[in-house]
Amino acid sequence: MKTYDVLIVGGGIIGGSIAFDLAERNLRVALLDRQELMREASWAAAGMLSPAPDCLAAIPLVPLGRASLALYPKFVDAVEDGSGLRAGFRAGGAVEIICHGDAERELSTLVALHHGLGLACEAMRLEEARSMEPALGREARAAAMLPEECSVEPRALTAAVLAAAASAGAALRPGVEVTSLVLDGKKCAGVKTSRGEIFHAGQVVLAAGCWS
Repeated sequence: MKTYDVLIVGGGIIGGSIAFDLAERNLRVALLDRQELMREASWAAAGMLSPAPDCLAAIPLVPLGRASLALYPKFVDAVEDGSGLRAGFRAGGAVEIICHGDAERELSTLVALHHGLGLACEAMRLEEARSMEPALGREARAAAMLPEECSVEPRALTAAVLAAAASAGAALRPGVEVTSLVLDGKKCAGVKTSRGEIFHAGQVVLAAGCWS
């Protein structure tokens, strides 16, 4: 019987980050994933770090996104220090291109929405956008500069997070498929795997993305 302070189900950027943070606090942590680590959403992500909403329903999340983005450089520094690996973090902004519809109207709406949410955004000339990105296609009709946005290389960051977690003492267990929770009355006391193994823990974190 294996016993930990915390079990984390899901070996991507979220599960790995939680494992790193808790192991740094001297907790006994195990991270379990049904296959090789970081091979799902963390492998396919684009790496954009933006607090801006992508739809109207996401507007209430903007303050959370801004707070998260403000913490990101410190998080990356800790991960790189703990792993000795680079995470591919880049500041310096992003350019948003509009290629369809009434481009000038959409650009005006984009700028107004950002300003209304307290986010920096300014219209820019297409010539300037093309000087920054020579591969910009002919279909581009308008452009905006989002100077506060950042990006990260998701695979590099996730690899660094997992290495930092392991260095801090977390047990990384790829190829361990969790099939159910172990209950003690109404309390979750661990997990059961497809091999029939039982892992016990004071806390269980589900970080398996859509497989949760």
